[in-house]
Amino acid sequence: DELRRRHPGMLIDSCASGGRRDDLETMRRAVPILRSDLENNPEAYQCFNYGFSLWLPFYDSTNYEKFDNYYFRSTIAPFLQCNWDVRKDDFDAKRARKCLNQWRSVADYYFGDFWPLSDYSITNKVWIAWQFDRPDLAEGLIQAFRRPDCPYVSAQYKLQALESDALYIVSDLDTDQPRQMTGRELMQDGLIITISQQPGAALITYKKVDTAQPLTI
Repeated sequence: DELRRRHPGMLIDSCASGGRRDDLETMRRAVPILRSDLENNPEAYQCFNYGFSLWLPFYDSTNYEKFDNYYFRSTIAPFLQCNWDVRKDDFDAKRARKCLNQWRSVADYYFGDFWPLSDYSITNKVWIAWQFDRPDLAEGLIQAFRRPDCPYVSAQYKLQALESDALYIVSDLDTDQPRQMTGRELMQDGLIITISQQPGAALITYKKVDTAQPLTI
């Protein structure tokens, strides 16, 4: 408080041992830009995103110039830091731009309500998944990860906080084959997600619509 009194508008970054010292009083005054020294590990990033999102609406994640879906999607968060050396002759600018645009297309969803869809786990034999819901937009985001040693190609998750009688367009960013499902179907039966890659990651959005929409397959 004294620092802020002396320097109004001062921005305070709290790097706190993997979030273990990001107490609520500190977080009223600071944000975790670097969450931990445990960097460059996609499963750790997934665990950070899961745990931080239960408590904090804003935090950082860092990408170290790796653009495969599993790694990159493990790094995306409300604030994305890109440690990229764009001067290198072999820097894949096209792929980097595609990944960055992908993050920008879903970044606003991170300011919605966070719903864990799977259990928290540090093992590599499972799926881990969560949902960010924007009730003000009637839209949201699902992220799901099939970890390196997980033998299961598909998983089914019941979504949260939707309107039972409403119709939603569900879009997987990889397949470009949107589906129309009711809120009741998504919450009671659940959404089946298939990831053929091992490891792999899915990025899925949904949006409430007033009437059935013609879908282009």
